[in-house]
Amino acid sequence: MRYSKSNLTRIETILKKEGYSIRYERGNFQSGFCILKEKKVIVINKFLEVKQKIDHFSLILNQIDPINPELQDDKDLEFLKSIANQQIDLKLVA
Repeated sequence: MRYSKSNLTRIETILKKEGYSIRYERGNFQSGFCILKEKKVIVINKFLEVKQKIDHFSLILNQIDPINPELQDDKDLEFLKSIANQQIDLKLVA
């Protein structure tokens, strides 16, 4: 997966289909993001670079409730699989 603005937008769209609201705010987040699970709100530090935002969204996708495949397109599901595979590769390298 490439770190691009279009892939960032794609991740945002997937999360919005799941009912999450995404906000980019200035904040003192130790991890760069905050998840309010009960309200389905994700807050990302707006000063992060695109690569960092995508990395944080990858972590968030692993922490939230499972993605409902009925709400997503086939292309989006494949994209999510590639993100999951990338996370596995990162864990093996680290």
